[in-house]
Amino acid sequence: TEAKPELSLEQEWNRQSQAYVELGFHTQLGMTEEEYLDSLPKFEPQPESFKGRFDIPVLVETRIAPQKQAELAELNYFLGGLKVADWDKDPKKYKTPDKPHTAWMNDGKLNLGKSVENVRKALSEDERGATIHDGIALYIARPEILKDHFIDLPGTKVESDRAPFLDLWFDDPRAHYL
Repeated sequence: TEAKPELSLEQEWNRQSQAYVELGFHTQLGMTEEEYLDSLPKFEPQPESFKGRFDIPVLVETRIAPQKQAELAELNYFLGGLKVADWDKDPKKYKTPDKPHTAWMNDGKLNLGKSVENVRKALSEDERGATIHDGIALYIARPEILKDHFIDLPGTKVESDRAPFLDLWFDDPRAHYL
């Protein structure tokens, strides 16, 4: 097997943070580009236990509502007017922070063909379900992922206990729910 090229976390941070600036996230927050970039956390080295499981570093913005983020990223958002919140049955009681953070994610292929309920039941001790914020951040960081498959976001519930997902609908990216 070929060795993967080493990912430069600094280059990846620059690429992702610049994408947020190009999409106008700083303007939404009433910040200059420099203030916005200074407000974003840097990536920490990938934990050894994540290697091969969570290999995608992602900057996650939480200061802007998901619907507005989706609009800025040109992601059709079909969750407007619905009750969208953190999954309240998360065994670790995860709550979306109110400030930007980083996350190590996977591309969702591991769970293809599995129901959201089964994915939620099978979360590892060091894992949580991706939220709508995580999903939009993953889309901004790696939009090409949706060309291969859709991505469920089991860390968020829509209405009573449905979950959002990201996919391409006739080549248009969207956030919808199951």
